[in-house]
Amino acid sequence: MKNHSILWSRKSTSEWRLSYVNKEFAVCPSYPPIVIVPKAIDDEALRKVATFRHGGRFPVLSYYHKKNGMVIMRSGQPLTGTNGRRCKEDEKLINATLRAGKRGYIIDTRPLNVAQQARAKGGGFEQEAHYPQWRRIHKSIERYHILQESLIKLVEACNDQTHNMDRWLSRLEASNWLTHIKEILTTACLAAQCLDRAALGLRCCMRAFSNCRKRGLLFIVVCGLLIVVASLVAEYRL
Repeated sequence: MKNHSILWSRKSTSEWRLSYVNKEFAVCPSYPPIVIVPKAIDDEALRKVATFRHGGRFPVLSYYHKKNGMVIMRSGQPLTGTNGRRCKEDEKLINATLRAGKRGYIIDTRPLNVAQQARAKGGGFEQEAHYPQWRRIHKSIERYHILQESLIKLVEACNDQTHNMDRWLSRLEASNWLTHIKEILTTACLAAQCLDRAALGLRCCMRAFSNCRKRGLLFIVVCGLLIVVASLVAEYRL
């Protein structure tokens, strides 16, 4: 924890702080013990927001663009349900990432119809009436189990030494792995474009795998790829 504090202190701004609210994973089992959040939001508010987000995954900083101060946040889906439940602390946290009079983007990696169906199960998405400064964009990425099945097919094809090149390419295509990678990279580039526009005051909040219940290396790789590619493209463009 001390090393994290030293690292962040070198890059700290007046808008962000380190929070130890998740020490011993008390608030969110899938987040690290130390997270970066807006300085204007205290830990008690974070605990309330966690109860409003799937899996306790309240919005946290994933990428900070030092050239223009824009950010990528990540979180679980809001638990709005069919009754349109809201959380004042969540709205305050989300808006705390924006500068006065500016707007931001929320990239939801579910198709719109899936996000709407999630409301019947207690999930949902940010209502524009409660988050007027944010524009929601749905950029579909396949769910965990589909990506996992695709990866298994890819590994099986790579481990099979009996096929010729044509057969291997056929199995590669059948796995749909490259299609999934293309979708992920396209979403990452969209996030980078949002950061590019963020030079005008826009910020990007990405909800990656918002309703995924399972954890594993594949989950980490996909989410990491989204954020890393978006940040690299943003660095290059800006």
